[in-house]
Amino acid sequence: MPSITIKSRTLSQWLLAFLPVSLLISKRLNVLVIILYGVSVLMQSQLWSRIKNLVRLPWLGVFVLFYALHASSLWWSANETAALFSLEKKAALIVIPIFMGLDREIDFVGFRQCMLSLVLGCCISIWICLLLAFRNYFQTGNASFFFYHAFSWPLDELNAIYFSFFTFTGLVFGHYLIRIKYNLLANIRWQIFVIFSLLMGIVLLSSRLFIVLTLLYLSRLAFQNYAKLMSKRMRMAGILVVISFLIGVLFLSQIRNRFDQLLHSQFEVLQQDQFVYDTPFNGLTIRLLLWRFAGEIMEEESVYLLGTGVGDAQDLLDATIIEHNVYHGNPTLGDQGYLGYNFHNQFVETWVQLGLLGSLIWLLLLSLGWRKWKWDWNHPFLYFSIAVLAFSMIESLLERQHGVVFFALFVSIFQIISEHEAPPKPFT
Repeated sequence: MPSITIKSRTLSQWLLAFLPVSLLISKRLNVLVIILYGVSVLMQSQLWSRIKNLVRLPWLGVFVLFYALHASSLWWSANETAALFSLEKKAALIVIPIFMGLDREIDFVGFRQCMLSLVLGCCISIWICLLLAFRNYFQTGNASFFFYHAFSWPLDELNAIYFSFFTFTGLVFGHYLIRIKYNLLANIRWQIFVIFSLLMGIVLLSSRLFIVLTLLYLSRLAFQNYAKLMSKRMRMAGILVVISFLIGVLFLSQIRNRFDQLLHSQFEVLQQDQFVYDTPFNGLTIRLLLWRFAGEIMEEESVYLLGTGVGDAQDLLDATIIEHNVYHGNPTLGDQGYLGYNFHNQFVETWVQLGLLGSLIWLLLLSLGWRKWKWDWNHPFLYFSIAVLAFSMIESLLERQHGVVFFALFVSIFQIISEHEAPPKPFT
């Protein structure tokens, strides 16, 4: 019996650390890892006592309440099939926190292993995408394979904005691990490889939001640390990193054009009631229009308290798109236009699906841990929270497996490690 317990504990530690990497590789692999992790946790000793302790975790109660409201919305969702699919997709919101709450082997070291797993997973994935982009470029002569969705799509059709979210978080975690000289990142060669790979990935993935966040993060680090770096070589290295990132952003036409699109947004189209197939939208204006449609749906349905239900929100949005004649596909071309687009904002998405009650619980989820670490500028939780908030403003984070698993995993583990050990103040 003792040997079995030791093996199960070791297995749970390895599987937990492998979760972030599996999310980058394949959604099916990620589901398999979650299941295996859950089984390994249940195999640990003293299960009943761990279950008793589980119900005392206040942060877990917020996850359970949020998912329970999703499940309850089955009662007022007309499209039961879509509702059940949504519940299946968001099951990680409750499964991962419960398994992690039951896991007696999670500690601060395990948290660092998860961080390192994400960092190295992002780096390796970026280089794989780069090699595939070169292959596609040599075959077609098309440079677009190096940027945005075309760059990240080979990773099991991974959305570039989600990959940028992971990569920015990996940059924050990587810098933290470098400062405390953890594991591989105590070596200067690995440090250079990680920072260069992640910054290159953020440039090539071309998410305007995370390019801006990265510039702000690098500026904050430069302002805080420049005077403390006694070595001229280190100062020059830091300056070169920032300059190289700026050059990549400013001089690559594909990225510059994406920022130019924002500067030339035609906001006047948002005042129209009816649209034509070639109405000029960009990433910002189509989001603003979808948010406007959310207000119309809530007003027409009069479901401000509990929302439309998780099964009906997409159907109502698609119906509104058709009603206003926003481009909804061409049978000849075989495309659906903007049909199937979600609201591209998790706050709006939750409001429409679950009403005011769901929005309040979502805000409560986002606030978990904020009181403990909000003023610690050296702790990665602050930057992780900023990234989640910013990302939730432009994407429906919980409408994809990548977002659900990533959010549940790191929010849960930030809560758990606070109960074991306060992170030491890293030196700069």
